[in-house]
Amino acid sequence: MTALTAERRRIYEFTVEELPGGGLRAVHDADPALLVEAKGWEALDVECMAARIVRTWRLADERRERKRRESQL
Repeated sequence: MTALTAERRRIYEFTVEELPGGGLRAVHDADPALLVEAKGWEALDVECMAARIVRTWRLADERRERKRRESQL
């Protein structure tokens, strides 16, 4: 592995690494199950942004559902 491929970078809330065979992999810092892979930086940027938005919506939905259940008690 070259120094460049061993380097990790950050984009949004993701840690990005270059894959040995080419391409990029990004893992969300707070939710390691959230993984994004892409061939290039531009595609990875868009995919990470979309994944971050979806995660934000999911967390907001979970908060609303939790509050709804608590208010029914």
